[in-house]
Amino acid sequence: MQRTAATLVVSTLLLVACGETTQDSAGSGTDAGAGGSSQAGAGGSATGGSGSTDGGSAGSSGSAGSSGSGGSGGSAGSGGAPDFPGACIERQPRACDHRSVKAANQGICEENGWCLENPVPYGKNLRAIYPVSANDVWAVGPGDILHFDGSKWSREFSPGGDSIWSDGTQVIATDQSTMTVFDGNQWLPFGSTSHWFGKLSALSKSNLWAAYRNEVNHYDGSDWTVHTSPISGKVTAVAAVSATEVWLGSDDGEVYRFRDGVFTSFGSTTGSSVSIQAFSANDVWISSPGDASGNVRHFTGGTTLEATSIPDGNEVSLLWGNSGSDLFLVSNTRGILHWNGTSLVELPQGKPGTVTDIRGTSHSDVWAVGDSGLVVHFDGQKWSKPQALVPATESADLRKLDGTATDDVWAVGGNLAAHFDGTMWTNRSPTLIQNPAFYGVWVESPSSVYLTDAGGTLLHFDGTQWSAVAHSGLTLGDIVGVGPGEFWISARRSKEVIAVHYLNGVLTEFSVGKTVNADPPTAIWASSNCNVWIAAQGGAFRFDGTEWKPFALEQDYPAQRLWGTQGDDVWASNADKLYRFDGSTFQLVEGSHGGDLWGCGTHLWSFSSPGEIDHFDGTSWETVAGAELLTPYNVWSIGSGTFLSAAGNTIQRVNP
Repeated sequence: MQRTAATLVVSTLLLVACGETTQDSAGSGTDAGAGGSSQAGAGGSATGGSGSTDGGSAGSSGSAGSSGSGGSGGSAGSGGAPDFPGACIERQPRACDHRSVKAANQGICEENGWCLENPVPYGKNLRAIYPVSANDVWAVGPGDILHFDGSKWSREFSPGGDSIWSDGTQVIATDQSTMTVFDGNQWLPFGSTSHWFGKLSALSKSNLWAAYRNEVNHYDGSDWTVHTSPISGKVTAVAAVSATEVWLGSDDGEVYRFRDGVFTSFGSTTGSSVSIQAFSANDVWISSPGDASGNVRHFTGGTTLEATSIPDGNEVSLLWGNSGSDLFLVSNTRGILHWNGTSLVELPQGKPGTVTDIRGTSHSDVWAVGDSGLVVHFDGQKWSKPQALVPATESADLRKLDGTATDDVWAVGGNLAAHFDGTMWTNRSPTLIQNPAFYGVWVESPSSVYLTDAGGTLLHFDGTQWSAVAHSGLTLGDIVGVGPGEFWISARRSKEVIAVHYLNGVLTEFSVGKTVNADPPTAIWASSNCNVWIAAQGGAFRFDGTEWKPFALEQDYPAQRLWGTQGDDVWASNADKLYRFDGSTFQLVEGSHGGDLWGCGTHLWSFSSPGEIDHFDGTSWETVAGAELLTPYNVWSIGSGTFLSAAGNTIQRVNP
């Protein structure tokens, strides 16, 4: 295998530490040269002295000073070796922390027991909101119906829908072809499945209007009446006035009133997705984004819609209010605005994201929902939303979890490094790098955390602040520790797979002899400097202190995850299968599904894409009952049956 000059010196030491000695032409491999190793001083990096005829030491890039940072490994001297203690001393596997996390989940919990930690309260699209009171709020999306009791959101029913209404005793939700009612005890089908419902507007539980395309349905408390409308587009707005009158809008800009059995057209706007708010038969407000008239329109009686003086009306996609002088407008470019009858006012924190519905009970109790689980509330002064590490509308690209105990867990990826203290998550992201892409994390202790950045920087958290301790020209990936302040990192240079050793500010590179096409190798695991494993295409590769050796999986499948305890007890997995190393080859674990791996002590957990968690107690496997995994990668266990999963901007937790 080809190595850099810096690699040669470290390999010499590894041979010595593993019980062998070597000679080279420049001097004794066991005698240090005159140059010695050196570390950075107060502010910069340092290089080792040059080798002498007796054998010089490898140049050290230095550990961070008060403002400087270490660099990549220095060039080898003529025969000495850097200080590389305990090269082949096996580290003990982490003990299992069997305490369960007792902190309540802040986000929505699924039926299978997995609950959101981020984003909160929900991460999927929402289509409608209906607040009955401050402690009785309902929201609906394509997958779920949610309820807010004044302090916490909960998942009430699935599937969801497009529209929702409640009077405090009953809840009715609709989608295109079904209607569901909650009577206080259970959810039941409501209405004929042969009808099209779509959007819903109700004055009471015995006075409901629902419409979709050219079908308008009315419920009088006992029977449904179906009216065929001339609307050609999809109905986007239904605003009930009475048992005999309702206003309708479509995604083609059409506006119709249905009164006493007669449909009356009020023309078509040049915009789309009409929104309607009806306060009475002669007080109806209409908006349509993209309307060339540039106005929110107002009906006060007669046969036409009047233009209003509301500025930028052509940008308004949604409106709701208590009166014509207390209107909340959703602008495509300016966020949520308020019209007081004479002027349009921008509201604090009024640009939350893509809003799909807005509704309230009063001026000081207004809710809006939207894409990616957006939920915001207006208290009369400002808009606010549940605190999240990463808003539902953004992505952190979370990749890795690691920790030491139930109250010391880190999740990293993208520009985020977050810490869980057993109760809540806190954003502890370093700000030392522009446009970071954090990839791996190794939690040595609560006061010693190492973080890799794909741009080549290695960072350290001392319990209070972050510092950059080394930098390389490599794309850095996963990380695993083998001793105090000593660890290995998977990396690549262009397409070449590189294993990097770190100690005392020095990064030393080893070429694995393999190429990849994209990201750094997905996993690295080590129990000592003479037992380092790295995953790549073609299987797993092992460094024994002398050289890298390939160990193929069946049919040369790639290894994506690695875990082990000590020595030859190593496990490898890919998306489909799990393998165990028997000392010479990897053997397929029959019946396994692959996926992520995590372990402690002699215990191992396998988290597979079919949504299964399997536990190995050192002797046999069993399926963990009652637990399904929503995201099968980047999983970590932090207690007796407590698991965390991270991917994208999502962090989940379950207590089976």
